[in-house]
Amino acid sequence: MNPVSSNPIVSICVRDGCFLTDSMRIVCIRIGSLSCFNGEPSMFRTIASFSGIFLFSIGFIACAQQQLPFHGFADQSTLDKNDQVVMEQSAHGTLDPMNLAQDDQRYTHNNIAYDRMEEGYYQWGQKLYAMGYRDEFYVRDLAPKAFRHDLIDTYDHAIQKGFEDAEAAQSHK
Repeated sequence: MNPVSSNPIVSICVRDGCFLTDSMRIVCIRIGSLSCFNGEPSMFRTIASFSGIFLFSIGFIACAQQQLPFHGFADQSTLDKNDQVVMEQSAHGTLDPMNLAQDDQRYTHNNIAYDRMEEGYYQWGQKLYAMGYRDEFYVRDLAPKAFRHDLIDTYDHAIQKGFEDAEAAQSHK
């Protein structure tokens, strides 16, 4: 006996999913087909598989790396203090890319040659990671403010690469 044709509540606009009938029995329609189950063991396998997927998803999300809410720092005031240091030292200070890289050196990262300016920005990204910043996008947004000019893509990518390399080196320790 087909539960869809024998129960008027079930036969009303039901396509896919599980629902209760008027007799309080669970009726499941297998997704992608019109075959119905009314208390059969295969219905419980369907529910169990959905439950397993749900629990796996919850476990996967729970294992995600927790990030500090202030781009790597414990509170807003610590972030503000570090931002202030970066703003003061990035133009003509100890964090100035011209002071970070030497003129007479050759620099390569992943078999890509960097000139002095690119290397300076690369090292700037590494220095900010070492200072405690953990949000690459925040650092890349901070750079034009700190240098008081927009960056060309090459320098932006050098900052990104320096930050990522510092992060990778830290994770391998």
